[in-house]
Amino acid sequence: MVVNQKLKSGNIGDQLKHCPIPFIFDEIKDWGNLTYSETHAGQGVYKSSEQVEPHIKNHYLAFNQANGTDTYYLAQKSFFKKYPVINDEILYCGSSLLAKLCNPSMEIRLCEWEETNCKHLLESLKNPNFIRNASFHQNIDWLTENDNTVLLLDPFTVVEEGNDTMDGQLPWYYYKLILEKLSSKNSLVMLWFWSETPKSWMDLIELNVQDYVRFQANNYNFLVTGFGKGKPLLAKLEQFVYPQWLCQNFQRNSRL
Repeated sequence: MVVNQKLKSGNIGDQLKHCPIPFIFDEIKDWGNLTYSETHAGQGVYKSSEQVEPHIKNHYLAFNQANGTDTYYLAQKSFFKKYPVINDEILYCGSSLLAKLCNPSMEIRLCEWEETNCKHLLESLKNPNFIRNASFHQNIDWLTENDNTVLLLDPFTVVEEGNDTMDGQLPWYYYKLILEKLSSKNSLVMLWFWSETPKSWMDLIELNVQDYVRFQANNYNFLVTGFGKGKPLLAKLEQFVYPQWLCQNFQRNSRL
C-alpha cells in the first residue's frame, strides 16, 4: 500500500505532525552538530492543484487570515516568502523542508523508498548527498549515527507484528530498535501514525515507551519521546498549545 501523499498533504494529520516541529527546533537551537533524520520523507513540497480535497488551500486560507506570532506561523511565513503563490498554485511544506527552514545549518538524513517521491524530494531539498532512495530499515545505523539527533518516523500506521516496512505499516520492532539506538544520545524521536482503534496503539505505547507526550486529532497520532538533552523538552511539549488559527480540535496527553 502506497499512501497518496499528494491527496492527503495538508490535512489535519499533517497539521498535527508539522505544527510542533518549529517549536521543537526553537527549543533545541543550542544543541549544535545536529542531525535531522526521517524514515519516510515523502516529497518535501506538495501542490494544491494535485488535490481533490482542498486541504492545502484551506490551510493557506487559515494562515493568510491570521496574524500569528507562534513558531509554526512564523515558519509558514518563511516558507511562503520562499515559495510564493503563483497562478493560484499553493504549495504545502512537508516535514523535511520545514525542519530545514527552522535550522538551515543542520545536517539532514532522509530515506524515501518510493522512486517518484524521492525524485521530488531531491528537487525540493536540493541536497542529494543526504537523501537515500531506500527503505529506512536498511539505514537505521546511518539515521541514528549522530550524538545529537531528531528523528521522525512517519509511516501510515503501526502494527504489533510484521516484517514488511514498505506497505505503509511500521512493525513496533523497528520503532523499539530506533529508541534503543538513540537512548544513549541527545535525541528526540517523533512518531506519527494513524490508528483506527485507540486501544491498540495505547497498549503498545504503555508497553514500549517510558516517557512521552502524545498529540491526537481524530485517528491521527503524534508521539514524542526523548533522551539526554531531549528528555527535558517533553515537559515543555506538555504545555504546547496548537495555535487557534489552525481551527482544529487537537488533544494532548502524556506520561512523564
